[in-house]
Amino acid sequence: MERLDRGLCNEEWLRLFNGADVLVLDWWESDHRPLVVDMPIDLDRERCGQVKRKSRFHFEEAWCEEPECEEIVERVWNNEGVVNSTGGFRLKTRKVGAALHGWNKKKKKALQEKTNKLKKALSELLEAWGWFLG
Repeated sequence: MERLDRGLCNEEWLRLFNGADVLVLDWWESDHRPLVVDMPIDLDRERCGQVKRKSRFHFEEAWCEEPECEEIVERVWNNEGVVNSTGGFRLKTRKVGAALHGWNKKKKKALQEKTNKLKKALSELLEAWGWFLG
């Protein structure tokens, strides 16, 4: 019988994370129990608190309907040359993702500006009709 529901660390780790504890939770629909590493937070450290983290790239299926999306993928992918390693493939996919992210951000901004203009125009029309009908 194997025992997987345990935590393991060395003395260096214990010094770095003084006061850390491993909690073994109850199991639900598994023969394993989840482990939670409870670590004290040092509020005096520079990186503690609100740390800006990069968000993971998510491809939106709706982009496939946009001709610009295909153009961006082809242009950026072909601009990077031949892939002959997994590192090269990762680099190319990251660059395509970054280009699509930037394109989507601009598109959302333009859409928000258009929406705000239309809302303002609608509000002005409703106000004018309210005065007319009132």
